[in-house]
Amino acid sequence: MRNREKFSDISARIKQVRKDNGLNQTALAELVGVSRSYLSEVESGKIKVNVNILVGVAKHLPDVDMRWVLLGESSPMPQQAENDQQRYRLGGITVKIELIDERLNEQ
Repeated sequence: MRNREKFSDISARIKQVRKDNGLNQTALAELVGVSRSYLSEVESGKIKVNVNILVGVAKHLPDVDMRWVLLGESSPMPQQAENDQQRYRLGGITVKIELIDERLNEQ
């Protein structure tokens, strides 16, 4: 899979997270600190998602599994559990940028 397709997948998952949390584009854009039009272009795959959006989603929507958003693994909204090893919360910066870069540069 090419990088553009991978970013497109992340964009689609950002859109799904927004909808799953009952937010419109304006509301999510305000939460993560970008304009609605910028978020719209990210969700449509016209531009790449940036780290600010990912950090904002993790910070303001802590129940979202960032591993799923970034890699498509696990599920979008895992059950709340203290010992859930699959859960990545950027609020504590547990997702490493190197992991993202490694996955995007595979193949």
